[in-house]
Amino acid sequence: MTQTHIEGFNQSTQAGVSLSDVRARSPCRQHTGNRPQLLFRGEPIILLDDIVSGLNVSEKTVKRYRDSGKLEVYESIEGNIKFVLQSDLDRFLEQSFISSSHPEYRTVKRKS
Repeated sequence: MTQTHIEGFNQSTQAGVSLSDVRARSPCRQHTGNRPQLLFRGEPIILLDDIVSGLNVSEKTVKRYRDSGKLEVYESIEGNIKFVLQSDLDRFLEQSFISSSHPEYRTVKRKS
């Protein structure tokens, strides 16, 4: 496994932990103890609300990611349920974020 893969894995793991922390502290949800792990086709899903709060972005921003093909979002035909597969979120994070300790950080990081 290359250093880049290891760093990507570490970044994805940190993002997952961060989302779990946000979910546990979220004022808009009642903490129910052990929330069930939801699966789609045997793979963990992340609710869009958790991504929005965990990354501190608007749902409109996530829709732009979806529309540009950066992130695949599943939406219910009826109702307003939206989620992302864990593997798709991991891929998005790996492609969209870089650690400040990455050796190529200064050349890859674009100024806002």
